[in-house]
Amino acid sequence: MDSMGGGELVITVYRITGRQLFFRVAASVCEECDLAVAAANRAADELSADGIRIRVDVRPWLNKIVQALWRGAYHPPAVLVNGKLVSQGFVPTVEGLQVAVREAIAGQNLGKRTRNASAGGAGSSVVEPTSVERVSVFDRRTA
Repeated sequence: MDSMGGGELVITVYRITGRQLFFRVAASVCEECDLAVAAANRAADELSADGIRIRVDVRPWLNKIVQALWRGAYHPPAVLVNGKLVSQGFVPTVEGLQVAVREAIAGQNLGKRTRNASAGGAGSSVVEPTSVERVSVFDRRTA
């Protein structure tokens, strides 16, 4: 368990470089793929210092194309935090990945509080989700 109350989080990176099916794709084809893996590893290292357990899972995009497409990862490098797509086609920033991880933790904790509150009991409070439009830290468009 991490200090935030949840289990291990997973940052998944689908990349096109390296071993794919029965051939190898050179790193020069997608330098962004290797940079995305490095950013995920760095974010995981920095967050693990805060007591958050994170595993970085690097997957070959072509070998896992069905799973990647199912999750909306059409353009490598694609980065997911706990199965939620946070970037694709470019290198995410370390800070942006940290924000995505903290949002995933907050979402897990919110879900636990809501479930516990629905069970009843003295002092329980239900947290209602609000309708807030968010601009992703990974969105290249200006808000």
